[in-house]
Amino acid sequence: MNLNTNKRFLLGLTFGCVIASSPVKAGEAQPVLKPCLDYYTQQDFKQAKPCYDKAAELGSAEAQYYLGRMYESEQGVYQNHITAVSWYRKAADQNHAPAQNQLGVMYRDGKGVHPDLAEAVKWIQKAADQGLAKAQFNLGMLYLYGQGVSHDMTQVEHWLGKAASQGLVQAQYHLWLLYRDARGTKDFVQLAKWVHKTAENGDVGAQSFLALMYYQGEGVKQDFTQAAHWYQKAAEQGDMYSQYNIAQMYHQGKGVKKTPKQAANWYRKAADQGLVEAQYQLGGMYAKGEGVSKDVYSSMPFLSQAAKQGHESAIAELNHILTQLSLAELTEAAVKEIPEAHYQLGLRYETGEGVVQDKKKALMFYAFSAKLGYQPAMAKRDEISEQFSIKERFEVDRLAKEWLEQH
Repeated sequence: MNLNTNKRFLLGLTFGCVIASSPVKAGEAQPVLKPCLDYYTQQDFKQAKPCYDKAAELGSAEAQYYLGRMYESEQGVYQNHITAVSWYRKAADQNHAPAQNQLGVMYRDGKGVHPDLAEAVKWIQKAADQGLAKAQFNLGMLYLYGQGVSHDMTQVEHWLGKAASQGLVQAQYHLWLLYRDARGTKDFVQLAKWVHKTAENGDVGAQSFLALMYYQGEGVKQDFTQAAHWYQKAAEQGDMYSQYNIAQMYHQGKGVKKTPKQAANWYRKAADQGLVEAQYQLGGMYAKGEGVSKDVYSSMPFLSQAAKQGHESAIAELNHILTQLSLAELTEAAVKEIPEAHYQLGLRYETGEGVVQDKKKALMFYAFSAKLGYQPAMAKRDEISEQFSIKERFEVDRLAKEWLEQH
C-alpha cells in the first residue's frame, strides 16, 4: 500500500506564528491597530497596508512585523526583502518574538541581508527563549544541521521537544523521524502523548501524522483501525493526502470494512484537489465499474489529468482504452475534450487506420489536442502543417470550425 505522508511536514522552515504580538509601544496605536488584522486575515491587503503603516508609525511592533511579512511575501506590495528585513528589525528590537524569529530566518536564508548564521542563531534564540514554538523548532533544526552552532543532539531534542509539547506538528514529526532512525532518547511514549493531544484538538496535520504512526506501527502499536480513524478525521477537514489514504484503506479493507463506493468517494475528493495518484485510481475504478457505475467516458478525464502529470500507468491505461474505441466512441471522447482522444483521431486519419486517410483532418485533430496542452500533439501539428500551403491551412481552419459547430 502506497500511503502518502503529508507533505506539509517537509516544507521546511517558514513563518512564525501568524497571530502573536507584543505590547504596543505607543498606547495610541492600539485603536488604529485593531482593524488591521481583520483586513489581513481577509486578505484585503489594500486596506491592511495603510492600516499597518499608520500603526507602525505610532510604534506598534505587531504592525511592523506584519509589514515585514507583506513585503517578504508580496502581499499587496511589490516583494522587497530588504524592506521586509527593515520592518522585522524594528519589531524585533521591541522584543517581538515572531519578528525576531523571522529576522533570524532571513539571516539564515540570506534574504534581504548577507547570509549570517551567527545572527540567525542570535535572533531565533531570542524568540525561542520567549517560548515561540516555531522559533524553538527552527533552533532545534539549526542544532541538528550544525548551522551557526555545533551539532548537538541534546540541544536538538531539547528545542524540538519544547516546540512539540506546544503542539507544533512539524516538531513532533521531526522528533519522530529522529527516534525512528535511532537518534535521541527515543521517548516515543511522550511523543505519542503530544501528537494525540494535538490531534484531539483538531489539528489536521497531527491527525494525519498520528494515522501514519498507527499505520506503520512506529512510536505506537500498529493499529489499522486507529489509522483509519485518524485519516478519516483529517480527510474530513480536506487534507487531500488523508483523503487518498482513507480511500486506499476502504479500497483494500484495511482497518475498515472493504467498501469500494467509499473508496471512490474519497479518491474523488483527493482527485478534485489535483492529487495525481487519486486521479489514476478513480479513473481505474470507472473503467472497471468498481464502486461506481462502469463508464469509460467518466474514467478518461481522470486518467487524462493523471497522464498530464506524467503518471506512467495512467498514460498506459488511457492509451489502451483509446485504442479499443470505435471511431464514433473516440469522437465522443474528443467532444468531452480529452486531448488524448483528439490525438488518437489525428493518428487514425494520418495513417488511414479504420478511416479514409485524410491529413487535413489529422492536422485538425492534432491542433485540437495541442490546444488542450497535449505535448505529443504539438509536435505532430507542427510536423504536418509544414506539408500544407497557406491556402490548405485555411481549409483546415474551416474544417475545424465546422467540426466544432457540429459537435
